[in-house]
Amino acid sequence: MTHQTIKTALYASSAVVLLAAVSSSATAQDPTELRWATSSVGSAGHAVKVDLMAMLNREWEGYSITVLPTAGAVATVRGYALGEFDGYYGADVAFQELADDSGRF
Repeated sequence: MTHQTIKTALYASSAVVLLAAVSSSATAQDPTELRWATSSVGSAGHAVKVDLMAMLNREWEGYSITVLPTAGAVATVRGYALGEFDGYYGADVAFQELADDSGRF
């Protein structure tokens, strides 16, 4: 074996070991959890969000999305503003009311 052949074989085997280590650590990691708030169970908003998140959970590797029903749009917007949720399904009107401390707030 020539020096170049040995060097190439070492690089190739190092790459295989590195790829194996990276792929095993990637599968061992927990998925990123996302908490999405929506209105109460049985509402149209909740039904749409559950269906959408079920599809995303099947297709979006590395993430796990949980739908969290709340008392309504006001609760979802308030919880999102307070950092209790990573996303929400609610009315922009409710967000404006929260910002102005008016209406339902």
